[in-house]
Amino acid sequence: MLLKNYLKLFAIALLLLVSAPLYADRISTGDAHNLVARGDGNQFVWGSDANGQLGDGLTLDALNPIPVVDIRFNALAGAIAVAAYGDNNMVLLDDATLLGWGPNEKGQLGSGLLYGGRFKGDQPVDGTGPSPLPVVSNTLTYPTAVVDPDGKPIANIVTMALGANFAAAVNQDGNVLVWGDLTAFKDKQQSREPVNRYRDKFFDPTIEFLGSRYKDGDPATDFDMQYMRDAQGNRYTGIIAVAVGDSHLLALTNTGHVLAWGENSAGQLADGTLQPQTYPVFVRNSQNVFIAGITQVVARGDGSIAVKNDGRLLGWGSSALVVPFNNNASNSTSRQDESYAHLIADGAGNLISNIKRLALGDSHALGLTRDGRVIAWGSNSNGQLGDGTNSSVPGTATVVLSNGQQLGNIIEVAVGSSHSLAVRQDGFVFAWGSGENGRLGDGSNVDSYYAINVRGRNNGPFSLFGLN
Repeated sequence: MLLKNYLKLFAIALLLLVSAPLYADRISTGDAHNLVARGDGNQFVWGSDANGQLGDGLTLDALNPIPVVDIRFNALAGAIAVAAYGDNNMVLLDDATLLGWGPNEKGQLGSGLLYGGRFKGDQPVDGTGPSPLPVVSNTLTYPTAVVDPDGKPIANIVTMALGANFAAAVNQDGNVLVWGDLTAFKDKQQSREPVNRYRDKFFDPTIEFLGSRYKDGDPATDFDMQYMRDAQGNRYTGIIAVAVGDSHLLALTNTGHVLAWGENSAGQLADGTLQPQTYPVFVRNSQNVFIAGITQVVARGDGSIAVKNDGRLLGWGSSALVVPFNNNASNSTSRQDESYAHLIADGAGNLISNIKRLALGDSHALGLTRDGRVIAWGSNSNGQLGDGTNSSVPGTATVVLSNGQQLGNIIEVAVGSSHSLAVRQDGFVFAWGSGENGRLGDGSNVDSYYAINVRGRNNGPFSLFGLN
């Protein structure tokens, strides 16, 4: 029996390793909590639970990983990818549907359960007057399905991204769906109706209105979900990944190009202008050429970074982490330069290269190198750069273990507000930086300036292969 169990665990581990390029997003961090998916599809969380981040119906911090449970306290299984942002969480299941939980401030969890379990346009009125009943919490205490405006779980999803104000997903046809606060995507510049006009609330624009939650609701205030379309009203296709900023959206195409929508006052769209765009535009470099050969896109706030197939990084928008590389050793940038994608340097002006995957936070970033090491740059006030100190680093730091050896054989990285996370090829999970609220998962709330093991049952090292 023991041999049989170990063979089963080995099979899970092998499956995870083989699937890593397809389902890379098995670890994610919010501001002060973490969400991971094991190879067997079970999900675990730890860290702050002040705003329901852990999805267990409580508000008690977890100093070690605990299982994500449903409303009946059964362990939730079937996850193939996870996403956390702020205090919110989203999980992609193996049946191609989505679950979400957390504060859901802007409806970005897509449950439709705004304002006491009703769509906003369906708020009841009391018997004495037309005023709506008092608004109750939007918080989703337990994992809840992401649904369309008719309450049906959205399906055929292959990847997703979660942000401060809205979320996005790609379906198997390469279309992009968005939901939450979609103010940035309203058509403000044309006299025609907005792109997310009444019928665009539905997956099929020819669907009958009968029985719809929007039959008598107000599309301007109801739960908002739409396909992203071009100026002719056609759904965009050929999308393989998305990234979400505060008010802009990036989409990676199957040709290695990047599309962008939304607000643009800080050059978030890198289209050569500072004008908002309701419809998709291609991200361009300073030669006004579409950037190409892109393998990953990330966004945070008003800043964005793309990983090129040669390991270099292109950045644009407003972020202290998106420092332009300049061969003349000047890192200053003009307002015009912000509106194009440029190569990224570290704080010392050195070109950042050899990157395979990237995690971008508000104040620090992690780069997974092609040889499995982790480099970091940005703020280090809590040791979140993992170099063994909490001192500022002029260039990039290399993440190390307590013995000073470099952390190696890493396959995925994630960043929180002041802590960092990584998973090694053997499945073990490491954390460093701020330990407040137990976000390092080692059973304490003490900061660590170097990478340490996240610990599970019996204080053993926590693994995505389910060994502890």
